[in-house]
Amino acid sequence: MHSIQTKITALTLGAIILSLLLSAGVGIRSIIMVGDTDSTREIRLLSENRRQILNEYMDDIEQSVNMIAHFAVEQLDSVRLVQGRAIGYDGYLLRTEPVSEVSDRQRALNGYLYNYSNGIKNVFRTIANRTKGAIAYYYRLNPQLSRQEHGFLISRVGTPAFTEIPVTDLSAYGEDDLEHTGWYYIPLAAGRPSWIGPYYNDNLGTSMFSYVVPAYKAGTFLGVIGMDIDYSTIEEQIRDVSVYNTGFACLTDSEGDIIYHPTLEAGYNISTVDESLTAAIKNLENDSSSEIVEYTYEGIRKKAACTTLLNGLKLIVTAPVSEINSVTHTMTRKIILIGVALLAAAAFITTMISKRIVSPLRSLTEASKAMMRGNYDVKLDSNRSNDEVGVLTNAFQHLMDHLKLHINDLNSKAYKDALTSVRNKAGYELFVRKLDDQIRLKQDGRSPEFAVIMLDCNSLKEINDTFGHEKGDIYLQNSCHAICRTFVHSPVFRVGGDEFIVVVQGEDYENRDRLFSEFMEKQTGNKAESSTPWNDLSLAAGMSVFDPAVDKKTEEVLSRADQLMYENKRLFHNSR
Repeated sequence: MHSIQTKITALTLGAIILSLLLSAGVGIRSIIMVGDTDSTREIRLLSENRRQILNEYMDDIEQSVNMIAHFAVEQLDSVRLVQGRAIGYDGYLLRTEPVSEVSDRQRALNGYLYNYSNGIKNVFRTIANRTKGAIAYYYRLNPQLSRQEHGFLISRVGTPAFTEIPVTDLSAYGEDDLEHTGWYYIPLAAGRPSWIGPYYNDNLGTSMFSYVVPAYKAGTFLGVIGMDIDYSTIEEQIRDVSVYNTGFACLTDSEGDIIYHPTLEAGYNISTVDESLTAAIKNLENDSSSEIVEYTYEGIRKKAACTTLLNGLKLIVTAPVSEINSVTHTMTRKIILIGVALLAAAAFITTMISKRIVSPLRSLTEASKAMMRGNYDVKLDSNRSNDEVGVLTNAFQHLMDHLKLHINDLNSKAYKDALTSVRNKAGYELFVRKLDDQIRLKQDGRSPEFAVIMLDCNSLKEINDTFGHEKGDIYLQNSCHAICRTFVHSPVFRVGGDEFIVVVQGEDYENRDRLFSEFMEKQTGNKAESSTPWNDLSLAAGMSVFDPAVDKKTEEVLSRADQLMYENKRLFHNSR
């Protein structure tokens, strides 16, 4: 058995040890966090997280356009191109007929290409509507396939919804005109999907990024399929990067020329900030992780993480070293605060221990007072450990439990009729008090439903006088059994020497008239079958139903039943 003093000592020492361990652990962790390794890891993580967000966005665009390009190639019927003399049987492009000489074959091909383009356009529209920042999508057919059908260009620049506009006339511009035809000739020259930009598209009059896929079938160049993304969509995602207090993110091309910077104008080379940034950018591989650079700009030491995006642009995330190392000062303050908190926790724990000792003693006191008032239902905490207070609590609980059993046994005898085993007059009075409470309170807004039957044994005095009280008791028992067998769902009370009361409830109440009639009829049949007077049952009875509009308490219902019983008894005596 552990003493209370031992428990207090052990818990106090445990609290002190816990405080020391927590303080040491937090201190060690603080030292690690302020190291150069963790500061580097922090800024690299910020850079790579933003790169992942941007790459996922651009990857979604690539997958969407690639899917449309694959769909366009699969949907194209090469035979129709051969029949229209757009390509030869070997797949090579043929010279188209002069504008003035449009044959039926060429007209058929133009009609096919028109329907084919519309089919691609309808599928593309669904994807473009779901793509954030998309401002245009297009399928520019190779001009050598047809002089009339050139594909489609759908834009929402200057309009709230996507609207079809005329496609760009490639013959009006040169192949090196980036602002007008770069979106067409760059992927064609590369022979593979390409990201272009950012650049100013003079056709649409806005700055944008473009992802364009050259479409081929059986070695034949069909045209380019692409989507234009508003430049501001990418810029916003760079601008939203928050690094410590004054840190930021910027975007350059592969040569270090600034595309977006919060303070420097686009077009300047990042070398104007520090040559080491340009060197780091040029050393980056397309799939490499962040390159960490430490430099000084305007007298402020900074760290930067450089990484490559999916479209080949370079993302730079930078912050002052002083802000990165501010974690050291923050953690120092945290150590002090945690130390104070631990001391407060130790004081609190000691207080709680004291309360834990006093609380069961207070509970024992309250339980003793309750027992003196006759309340034996108090439950003490019997799951305490085996210290002095725990042993005392368990012993006291056992004492109250035994007293409760003894009192319940006495109460059972006080409310039970010894001869018939039904409840006696005291039990009836207790039952009526509860029933009157239900009438008064009207639980759930409803009054209880019940009826009262008053019964009196007609021949008890004659049997006692003639055959003795022993036979009279048998007569009473037989009468009680007959009542209980009939009204099986209702409480029966013996309230006098030869008087019984039934409070008809539940299922018996629903069948009260039938049960009452059957009970009275059984007495008549019993007379013919009985061989002894104490088996010849004869009871006068009267039944009254509770009426909530008239009756205020059970006694009023009993009074009517009593009058009916006496009327029945009078008729019985008159008949004799």
